[in-house]
Amino acid sequence: MVLVLRDGIVAFLPAIEEFKESPIGLIGHVREVDESGVSGVKICFERYESPDNLEFVVVVDPIIATGSTLLKVIKHLKAKCSRGKEPRFIVASVLVCRKGAK
Repeated sequence: MVLVLRDGIVAFLPAIEEFKESPIGLIGHVREVDESGVSGVKICFERYESPDNLEFVVVVDPIIATGSTLLKVIKHLKAKCSRGKEPRFIVASVLVCRKGAK
Protein backbone atom coordinates (compact mmCIF):
# COMPACT_ATOMS: atom_id res chain seq x y z
CA MET A 1 0.00 0.00 0.00
CA VAL A 2 1.35 3.42 -0.95
CA LEU A 3 -0.10 6.43 0.85
CA VAL A 4 -0.11 9.76 -1.00
CA LEU A 5 0.75 12.37 1.62
CA ARG A 6 -1.62 15.36 1.72
CA ASP A 7 -3.96 17.24 4.04
CA GLY A 8 -6.44 14.38 4.43
CA ILE A 9 -3.90 12.16 6.19
CA VAL A 10 -6.47 11.13 8.84
CA ALA A 11 -8.26 9.20 6.05
CA PHE A 12 -5.31 6.78 6.00
CA LEU A 13 -6.18 5.22 9.34
CA PRO A 14 -9.03 3.02 7.99
CA ALA A 15 -6.81 1.95 5.06
CA ILE A 16 -3.96 1.04 7.38
CA GLU A 17 -6.35 -0.96 9.57
CA GLU A 18 -7.91 -2.73 6.57
CA PHE A 19 -4.57 -3.67 5.00
CA LYS A 20 -2.58 -4.19 8.21
CA GLU A 21 -0.72 -7.20 6.80
CA SER A 22 0.54 -5.17 3.82
CA PRO A 23 3.80 -3.26 3.65
CA ILE A 24 3.12 0.47 3.80
CA GLY A 25 4.93 3.04 1.68
CA LEU A 26 4.72 6.80 1.40
CA ILE A 27 4.92 9.29 -1.46
CA GLY A 28 5.01 13.03 -0.89
CA HIS A 29 4.53 15.66 -3.54
CA VAL A 30 4.48 19.39 -4.07
CA ARG A 31 2.57 21.48 -6.56
CA GLU A 32 4.64 23.71 -8.80
CA VAL A 33 3.02 26.62 -10.60
CA ASP A 34 4.75 28.10 -13.65
CA GLU A 35 4.56 31.71 -14.88
CA SER A 36 1.35 31.02 -16.80
CA GLY A 37 -0.38 29.69 -13.68
CA VAL A 38 -0.31 26.03 -14.74
CA SER A 39 0.17 23.69 -11.82
CA GLY A 40 2.32 20.57 -12.02
CA VAL A 41 3.06 17.79 -9.55
CA LYS A 42 6.59 16.97 -8.41
CA ILE A 43 7.43 13.92 -6.29
CA CYS A 44 9.58 15.14 -3.39
CA PHE A 45 9.59 12.17 -0.98
CA GLU A 46 9.26 8.41 -1.42
CA ARG A 47 9.69 5.41 0.83
CA TYR A 48 8.19 2.09 -0.27
CA GLU A 49 9.03 -1.48 -1.20
CA SER A 50 10.03 -1.93 -4.83
CA PRO A 51 6.85 -2.34 -6.93
CA ASP A 52 8.67 -5.15 -8.82
CA ASN A 53 8.12 -7.44 -5.83
CA LEU A 54 4.39 -6.81 -5.56
CA GLU A 55 1.40 -8.38 -7.29
CA PHE A 56 -0.70 -5.25 -6.73
CA VAL A 57 -0.32 -1.82 -5.16
CA VAL A 58 -3.15 -0.04 -3.38
CA VAL A 59 -2.64 3.70 -3.89
CA VAL A 60 -4.47 5.58 -1.13
CA ASP A 61 -5.18 9.19 -2.08
CA PRO A 62 -7.85 10.60 0.26
CA ILE A 63 -9.07 13.35 -2.08
CA ILE A 64 -9.00 13.19 -5.88
CA ALA A 65 -9.96 16.48 -7.55
CA THR A 66 -8.48 16.52 -11.06
CA GLY A 67 -6.59 13.23 -10.81
CA SER A 68 -3.26 14.85 -11.75
CA THR A 69 -1.52 13.83 -8.50
CA LEU A 70 -2.83 10.28 -8.72
CA LEU A 71 -1.72 9.91 -12.35
CA LYS A 72 1.73 11.31 -11.52
CA VAL A 73 2.11 8.87 -8.59
CA ILE A 74 1.07 5.83 -10.66
CA LYS A 75 3.34 6.82 -13.57
CA HIS A 76 6.17 7.34 -11.09
CA LEU A 77 5.64 3.89 -9.54
CA LYS A 78 5.37 2.25 -12.98
CA ALA A 79 8.71 3.81 -13.96
CA LYS A 80 10.30 2.07 -10.96
CA CYS A 81 9.25 -1.36 -12.28
CA SER A 82 11.29 -3.67 -14.43
CA ARG A 83 9.80 -4.33 -17.84
CA GLY A 84 7.04 -6.91 -17.63
CA LYS A 85 6.88 -6.82 -13.81
CA GLU A 86 4.32 -4.06 -13.40
CA PRO A 87 1.88 -4.66 -10.54
CA ARG A 88 -1.85 -4.04 -10.77
CA PHE A 89 -2.80 -0.68 -9.30
CA ILE A 90 -5.90 -0.26 -7.14
CA VAL A 91 -7.02 3.21 -6.05
CA ALA A 92 -8.67 3.89 -2.70
CA SER A 93 -10.11 7.33 -1.95
CA VAL A 94 -12.65 9.00 0.32
CA LEU A 95 -13.71 11.82 -1.98
CA VAL A 96 -13.51 11.93 -5.78
CA CYS A 97 -14.68 14.78 -8.02
CA ARG A 98 -16.17 13.90 -11.41
CA LYS A 99 -13.19 15.38 -13.25
CA GLY A 100 -10.78 13.21 -11.25
CA ALA A 101 -12.83 10.07 -11.84
CA LYS A 102 -12.49 10.44 -15.60
